[in-house]
This record gives sequence, structure tokens and C-alpha cells, in this order.
Amino acid sequence: MVTVLAANYNYILNITEQSSKILRLTRTVEIGWEPLEEGWAKLNVDGSVLQPGSRGASGGIIRDSRGRFLAGFSMNIGKCTITIAELWGFFVGMKLAVEMSIPYLMVESDSSCAVHLLQSAVVENHVGASLVRSIKELMTRPHRVVIRHVFREANQCADVLAKHGQVIEKGIKWFEKAPAMVVPLVCADERGMKFSRKSVA
Repeated sequence: MVTVLAANYNYILNITEQSSKILRLTRTVEIGWEPLEEGWAKLNVDGSVLQPGSRGASGGIIRDSRGRFLAGFSMNIGKCTITIAELWGFFVGMKLAVEMSIPYLMVESDSSCAVHLLQSAVVENHVGASLVRSIKELMTRPHRVVIRHVFREANQCADVLAKHGQVIEKGIKWFEKAPAMVVPLVCADERGMKFSRKSVA
């Protein structure tokens, strides 16, 4: 019994020490929407699936280098996975940017999976392979496109528009002016507001 108790104590002590090391390695970082060089525009996209196997939606917002609203959309896709919803956000948003003749485009998403799919060779057996190919074709239209992953704190406007896609009729709703639901966030981003996030050092 004593041997068992000692082993359990040592195990718990080891877990506690490891947890303490992890806690010491974390730090608080300030994250927010970042402005770009003059001449660039930024597209933020996001997807929304309330629960696995349920209706999917996506949303996106295009802003100029200083954060001023240019265009946006919400889309009700129908039943799909979260990754497919994220990819539809990329496709619709980039197609909109091409139609707007934007030459320099930064595209941001908080989906590391979708970003990885678009930065890698097409996986032919992936359920979203044809959609990925279509997005990659759109990426050749502007003079330059950069796709990168961001944390959700820098992607809040797109998140709101994606969630709005859950409550509209199936299809796409376009916004030529910033809808009321994102105006406070657009203004906050334009002012350079930051949000705290715990990160591993």
C-alpha cells in the first residue's frame, strides 16, 4: 500500500511540475486586425457549422489598407463540414475581389486547416479538392495574393458575417456598405484595437 501511495504521489508531483512549466511558458499577446501597405486590400473569411453534420455558412469582408470597408458577404451553404464552409469563404471572397479588380490582396483566415490546403499541393482524394483547385485558379488573377493564418481575435468581422449566414436563406447575401452587425468591429479594427490572448512562449 505504501509503495502504491508513493508511486501515485510521485506521478501527481511530476504532472504538477510539468503543468507549472507549461504555465511559466505562456505569455499574453495583443492581437488585432493589422493594416497593410498602401495599395493592398485585405480579405478576411470565416466558416460556421453549429454542430457536425449540420448546416454550414461562411462570410467575408474586404477592406482597404487602412481598414475601411469595401465589400462583404454572408453565405448559407447548406449541409457541409466546417472545412468546406471555410473554403467556400475563400472562394466567394476571392471571386468578389477579382471582380473588384483588386491587384494586391492579403487573405486571412483563422482556419489553419483551410490555409494549409491552399498552401499545399491539391490532395485529390480530399472532399474539397475541386473547390481548392478553383480557389487556386482565382489566386492567379490578381497581381499578387498572400494567404495567411491569423488568430480569431484578428478575424472577428468575418466570424460575425459567417454566423449571419446561418440565419439567411440559402445562397449569398452581398453587402456594399458595412452592415450594422459589424460596424462597431470595423471601427475598432480601423482604430487599431487589440485583444489579449494567452500564447505559448
